[in-house]
Amino acid sequence: MLSRRSLRPAEPTSPASRPEPGKVAGILARRAENPSAFLALNDETCHFTVDGIDGVVAYRLAGRRTIVQFGGVFADPADQALLLAAFLDFAHVRRRKVVAVQLMRHDAELYSTYGFTVNQLGADYARELAGFSLRGKKHMQLRNKISRARRAGVSVVEADVDRLAPQLSRAGACSPHWTRRARCSPTSVSLPSTERNQAGCTTCRGGAPTLLLVCWS
Repeated sequence: MLSRRSLRPAEPTSPASRPEPGKVAGILARRAENPSAFLALNDETCHFTVDGIDGVVAYRLAGRRTIVQFGGVFADPADQALLLAAFLDFAHVRRRKVVAVQLMRHDAELYSTYGFTVNQLGADYARELAGFSLRGKKHMQLRNKISRARRAGVSVVEADVDRLAPQLSRAGACSPHWTRRARCSPTSVSLPSTERNQAGCTTCRGGAPTLLLVCWS
């Protein structure tokens, strides 16, 4: 997590008008390296762009004085510093402090040059699947859980978003009821169906879907 209290204005740069979700998804497909970049398409997330730069900054307003920025600057490396400076100027004019979360290492290094304080907030990791195996004592519990799910008739099906439209609709209808019972704020993911690089996984039991996970890559 990074925070910046003293916001110095950058060179004046006019932000573009609020981009369409399809345009944002296209920028993410071309420029994003963060594995969680698809969350930038969540409902109620705002997007900052600058004319002439193929990039976007995803953020939300928090209270009266803070902007929470997510995932770093999604742009060509040569344009990231310019777009970040323009975004900080945007926040400065509105007298808001910027807090950035879910950044990769190179993002954090860039933000630190602009006066951000850097703190670690959790950790993510990825594993190369080539040569990976579930054999051995270390994965015994995981193998048992997989076997139990198979005996219960649970299977995993991968499909594109168009085929999963009914499940997406049902998930959207269920979310408000579930979040009320769980006493938490809903966070929904909006993925334009025109993007071909979207897919979903749904777990089925007896032919009926019970859990839906949408993936974007």
